[in-house]
Amino acid sequence: MFGSVTIGHYYEYSTKTYRTIGLGPKSSLMICMSLGVVGSALYVSAGWIQDKTIAKYCLLGARFIQGMWTGGQQSVEQGKIYVMN
Repeated sequence: MFGSVTIGHYYEYSTKTYRTIGLGPKSSLMICMSLGVVGSALYVSAGWIQDKTIAKYCLLGARFIQGMWTGGQQSVEQGKIYVMN
């Protein structure tokens, strides 16, 4: 939910503001992909942590970041369809 709202708002802002310099929706997709890489790296690194409570919080943070990634990606993809039509 947070990812779709925040990245969707940034997508709307970037298509109106950055179109003249060529960034537009590409920057919002790059943010989504970066969140995906960070979330996946945290998810993998949680298995290497010896302390179970720290590993649980690492997993919680990783899932939150991955949720931001998928929510943002969905809003950007739907926004592109809306703009194209």
